Order: sequence, then structure tokens, then C-alpha cells
Amino acid sequence: MSEYQYYDFRAIDRPLTKKEMAALRSISSRAAITATSFTNHYEWGDLKADPSKLLEKYFDAFVYVANWGRMSSIFASAGIGRLQVAQGHGPGETVRVRRTRDS
Repeated sequence: MSEYQYYDFRAIDRPLTKKEMAALRSISSRAAITATSFTNHYEWGDLKADPSKLLEKYFDAFVYVANWGRMSSIFASAGIGRLQVAQGHGPGETVRVRRTRDS
């Protein structure tokens, strides 16, 4: 059985610039890249970047699905008020909240 991994990043608060889109293209020549998204799937191999760092730098939301049962959804949110709301929606292993330098 071959593996399957699906990565979908979305920019909600602002569109990506042409320079940012070019930087993403350097990570993957096969990804579908628009001003608001970066989407790719792999049947052999893996994304050549850290999804957390891509989310922190360019995007507001991220979904990952693999055929071996792993699924992740991550939503970036600015501000301490939003951070507290996110923590209250799923304590423990369901939701992990991480503060970045901008939050």
C-alpha cells in the first residue's frame, strides 16, 4: 500500500504577496499555490518544510491528513483574547495552544 499525505494551508487575514508565493514555490514545484492557499499531496515522500513554520510565517489555517490515520487542523489566531478562547474549546490532547512571538 502506498502512503498518502495531504497538506492544505489557507491565508484568511491577508493574501500572499508574489514574493511569498515564489518562496512557497521553491518548497514544492507540484503544489497548487494561489494568493490565499498552498495545497499539495504526496504519495511518496513528504513536504520539504516544517508545517508549523509555514503556518506561522504565511497562513492562518492548516489541515493535514494521512492515510495511516493521522489528522491535524491548526488555526492561527492573534491576540491573548483569542488565545484564551481557543484554550477553552478543547483542553488536553484535542487542542494544543501555542503562543508565538506575535501572539
